[in-house]
Amino acid sequence: MKNAAFLHGMTVVGERGQIVIPHAIRDAMKIKAGEEMVVIAREGKIIVMPAKKMEEMYNLLLGDLNVLRKNKSKNTRSSKK
Repeated sequence: MKNAAFLHGMTVVGERGQIVIPHAIRDAMKIKAGEEMVVIAREGKIIVMPAKKMEEMYNLLLGDLNVLRKNKSKNTRSSKK
């Protein structure tokens, strides 16, 4: 998002609990109709994130953790020699 700001607009919760993501945000983030979204509720906040972005973030973090685990394992074996 070019020149991203935290507040892009407001939305209202409809009778069925649905919200509409403002058009400017959908365009900026290239969110298309029917795209899966992850909804996280924590400490009084709601986070809505495209599922593909959540998966990318998860894979990046998990990959980094696996590298750290391998390095830790190598370091532990070297120090025991």
